[in-house]
Amino acid sequence: MQLRRDVKPKLDDAGIKLLMVSIGTASSGEEFARGIDFPADGLFASEDNACYDALNFYSGLMRTFFDKSTANAMQRRFSADGAKDLKDVMSNYKMLPPKQNTQTLIQGGVVCFDGTQDVFFHKDEGTGAHADFDEAIDAFGV
Repeated sequence: MQLRRDVKPKLDDAGIKLLMVSIGTASSGEEFARGIDFPADGLFASEDNACYDALNFYSGLMRTFFDKSTANAMQRRFSADGAKDLKDVMSNYKMLPPKQNTQTLIQGGVVCFDGTQDVFFHKDEGTGAHADFDEAIDAFGV
């Protein structure tokens, strides 16, 4: 599943705004948005990962590379379709390193808000162990 192909059109049709937060500078955020064909005005870059810290997202070497959820996520992708979506996304990949090497070890997540109320919260357990976007969309009643 891909955000730009599968998720964003559903949210757009329902009038729900998709925003992303990344770690990096404003210019690297703009470059990233262009690279994934995502509207730059919907992506916010944080040089100090304050949002990730505030949400208490997971980080660290063991969590990033050696958590069992990483292996399970990769196995699911390869078993489902040979990781076609991952290969597609990686074909346009460009390294945009953050200011600090330790920031590469911070996992992300998905938080969905209806107004000020969070209706869905997921912290990635490991690399590739992303939220179920159908569940996130369902949280809005779409």
